[in-house]
Amino acid sequence: MKIIHDQFEIIEDFLPTQRGNVKTPNIHLLSAVLHVAEHGCMKWSAFSGAERLSTSFTRYEKLDVIFRFFIKFALIVDRIISVNRP
Repeated sequence: MKIIHDQFEIIEDFLPTQRGNVKTPNIHLLSAVLHVAEHGCMKWSAFSGAERLSTSFTRYEKLDVIFRFFIKFALIVDRIISVNRP
């Protein structure tokens, strides 16, 4: 599962503002988090930029960002399913 740009725009406001020399955009971090959630526990080393992903994930987890992301993402998916339901 990968987050697409339209979905990311909806939840982007829940994420902290990235500052400084940003090498890993939030959309890449959230796509990696979704991949791990879908396929089970994986090592961050399986992803490119693993150290940055791990650091960002740890920082966001402390700020409760990951939890809020999953709540918002679940609402988006539910809305899509409701619209496509016959």
